[in-house]
Amino acid sequence: MNIADRSSWKRYLPDVDPTLQLGIRSCSWQEYELFNPSGLVTARSMLMLNEIALLFMLTKDYYSGQGEIVDLGPLLGVGTNALARGLARSSQRLDKAKRIHCFDLFLAKGMGPVIGESTKSGSVFDRFLHNTWDYMPHISVVPGNLFDMTWDRSPIEVLFIDIAKSWELNTCVVRRFVDCLIPGRSIVVQQDYVHFAEYWIPITMEVFRDYFEHLYFLTGSTSVYRYVREIPSHILYGDIQKLPIDMKIQYLERAIEKAPAGAREILKCSQAFCLLDHGQPQEAFDLLKTVHLSVPAAAEPTEDFSPLILSNARAVDDMLRARVGKSALANTDDDLDLRANLTVTLEQTEMTSKQSFRGTVHVKNIGGSPWAFVPAPTGSVNLGVHLLDATGETTVEHDYLRRRIGPASLLSLAPGDEIAFDIEVPAPAYGQYILEFDLVSEMICWFAQRGSRTVRIPIRVS
Repeated sequence: MNIADRSSWKRYLPDVDPTLQLGIRSCSWQEYELFNPSGLVTARSMLMLNEIALLFMLTKDYYSGQGEIVDLGPLLGVGTNALARGLARSSQRLDKAKRIHCFDLFLAKGMGPVIGESTKSGSVFDRFLHNTWDYMPHISVVPGNLFDMTWDRSPIEVLFIDIAKSWELNTCVVRRFVDCLIPGRSIVVQQDYVHFAEYWIPITMEVFRDYFEHLYFLTGSTSVYRYVREIPSHILYGDIQKLPIDMKIQYLERAIEKAPAGAREILKCSQAFCLLDHGQPQEAFDLLKTVHLSVPAAAEPTEDFSPLILSNARAVDDMLRARVGKSALANTDDDLDLRANLTVTLEQTEMTSKQSFRGTVHVKNIGGSPWAFVPAPTGSVNLGVHLLDATGETTVEHDYLRRRIGPASLLSLAPGDEIAFDIEVPAPAYGQYILEFDLVSEMICWFAQRGSRTVRIPIRVS
């Protein structure tokens, strides 16, 4: 098969294949129906259907058993489900037992509102098991910190990377797994390549550009490679993080040159974040001003990144505002008028650590822009809670709680409209705190940044 041809996996997309060989169908933004052997399961995922179809194809049609399948950062397991169901349907005569190796902390913290509810401990491991249970004969799951894990240097034929969320994790992935790839055979899927926050990934792949063949980009944020020749040890084990900032920027510029139009603008956001991260806020500001927030849709829908530019640009712009006190995007037509009147009443302000604070929230849209409550890449409005210490000077946990506004049937709130709804906030550990309530337009801003007043309520936990 010609894996470099997009049709190798596009033929499994539901709008192309009415028989639904993929067995996974989108039912709303980032929510999927998994047609598992034991019955229908509905699951959330930050992957898009393009990426899911690719993973299914890799194990169903491409995988030969010459190496293992490594799934780094599966979280809720929809991607793992696609890999496993593809392996289960492979016509290859090979040993399929425990060939997919999954590494993750399986914690909801920091993973955004798309995750939804988790257990009281913050773990989503039970949901991973629920979503993949029918395919567990094919899966070896390793919960825990990747830094504490080992790999026995078995060859790896498919490497799916959705865990490189920091320089340190990126280095760990490179040194532990990339050296086990099979030249001329292994496929590497970099799921966070086209995203502002992981600029080290395009830098890394440009450092290794002579050893990989780039196959294609996929919306939402994926770049796919074939490993073509062994990386010399002095390059593989070099400390990419310690490269001079000028060299990192050069590598990012090379990545931008080879990307499709929409992805180029997002990679500019990555470059701006890199500059900001290296103490150059003015250079980051100047670069972000050059980002085109609107570009024509790509002729190939599966590499159209144009709808994702704004959310990436705004995320970097919010960080810049905090550093330089002004917005690089402030004069765009896309600026939103997001303001609210917010009232919160708690039934009690003293509780034990095993109980929850219950109360009522009342919000009114006093801005000029409507609020959307449907999950989307950018702009969905939620209630957020910051946990502060008793003085209100120190943030104990910035994203202590996110809650949907109103009932599930409420899709938006127009300017001038208002709604009240119940709230339940789990009590933190023993001590005195302040709960600070605010609204957040996901990946755009907190309403306090646009002039809205937050609500602070002192609490005591015994």
